[in-house]
Amino acid sequence: DKAFTENVSRVVLRQLRTKRERVERTGRQIAVHWKPQELSILAWSFATLALEDSALFRAISEQVKRRTDEFGSQELSNMIWACGKVAYRDIDLMDKVAGESLSK
Repeated sequence: DKAFTENVSRVVLRQLRTKRERVERTGRQIAVHWKPQELSILAWSFATLALEDSALFRAISEQVKRRTDEFGSQELSNMIWACGKVAYRDIDLMDKVAGESLSK
């Protein structure tokens, strides 16, 4: 029945929104406290498994941009590779990493 399908769809969408908000909060919390190597490995792992989680990648990217000087060449290359693998685009991140890579 159409009404039933619409009700189920609303419930599922509400649950997905709640889960997405939870993932975004968790991603931001994780990204703030993790070391550069841990962040790059997390991004690399998600990309290797083809798990594109834009909220998580956004949180990690924000930390990379804020703390670029803390990241070594390997961490930066893992991060860029992971972003490319899952088609996550952040021009500011790419500019920041390129600048840091040239200075190393």
